[in-house]
Amino acid sequence: MRFISELKRAQFCTLALMIFASGCGGAAPGGYKGPKGTVSGRMMIGGAPLKEGCQVMFQSVEGGHLATGTVKSEGKYTLTSNGSFDVPAVAYRVQLSPPSTIEPLKSSQPQDPSMMAAKVMGPSGSAAVKEAAKPPFPAIYQSVLTSKLEYTVKAGPNAADFDLTP
Repeated sequence: MRFISELKRAQFCTLALMIFASGCGGAAPGGYKGPKGTVSGRMMIGGAPLKEGCQVMFQSVEGGHLATGTVKSEGKYTLTSNGSFDVPAVAYRVQLSPPSTIEPLKSSQPQDPSMMAAKVMGPSGSAAVKEAAKPPFPAIYQSVLTSKLEYTVKAGPNAADFDLTP
């Protein structure tokens, strides 16, 4: 009987230790608990604004953190990370993606799946493959491995402006 009592006490202590070790409150989005900043800027190429719809991606040098944004008018963009404008204050490598070729839905009404499939599949059910459009910037900027674009986010507001070489 005493053995069962000691076993329950050991289980309780183990559970209490696990709760204590996990800390109070919920985990921070993305698991990052350090300083954060907001990031906005302008993406230019040869002094002209980059095409609207291009995607900007910041990938942390140490890995584990990702922030993205979409280029708007005048080359302006704002980053978000894990659904928040707060971006971990760490060093990043930067890459770009061309605008999406997928047309956004123009109606809030539900779409007919057969009509959507016909648009994708093309006539007679054969797959309609569009040739990929040439990105509005040199291909080297499409990968963090080749872009050589880097930025270190500091706590607080950050203006990350880039003028790419065409």
